[in-house]
Amino acid sequence: MVNEKPQLSILIVDDDSGNRKQWKAALESARFRVLEADNQVDALTYVGDAASGVDLLVTGVMRDGSGAQLAVEAFELRPTLPMIIVASAANPVGIQVHLAILLEPVSDAELIGAARALLSR
Repeated sequence: MVNEKPQLSILIVDDDSGNRKQWKAALESARFRVLEADNQVDALTYVGDAASGVDLLVTGVMRDGSGAQLAVEAFELRPTLPMIIVASAANPVGIQVHLAILLEPVSDAELIGAARALLSR
């Protein structure tokens, strides 16, 4: 019997369906299980539900500004949950302890690399 590692789950949250589609395809190609939400309320439901098994949160800075608020509220629910925030700001921040901020446009390799780096900690 082969002892396989459990598949890690990533929750992607963005109000732009094109971003979600791109990120989902990239992460699934790297063999991650991907959950999706298009708003803060649904995302926080996933984060707060232990049964959903969310291992990493990837969010864009959404049009209503809720991406940043989502990160704050997700941190309050689960302080050790790794997060990637995809932003269009001009200042790259890079990977921190449990957080990576990536600048748009995000390449598939950059997204996968950040996910792997955060989940390997």
